[in-house]
Amino acid sequence: MYINTSRCPGIIRRISAIIDKTTGEVIKKNPKCIRDHEYSLVEVAIDKEHCMELYSNFKSFGRVVIREKMSTLGVGKIVRIC
Repeated sequence: MYINTSRCPGIIRRISAIIDKTTGEVIKKNPKCIRDHEYSLVEVAIDKEHCMELYSNFKSFGRVVIREKMSTLGVGKIVRIC
């Protein structure tokens, strides 16, 4: 997981929902997988504490890139921090 210019190890815990990209409505809850060009709500857990911010508060620290073995799996924004 890459946040701003730093990277931290993490794991995808759960895919909560697939979202319609034009309206923002939930299409399907708890899907098993995500296909290409689909928008989704995903819960990610990281191993250590890391400096991050909500996208609505500070855009550059609220962007995330999820990569594995030099290939990009997804990009997104942080909407909630627990």
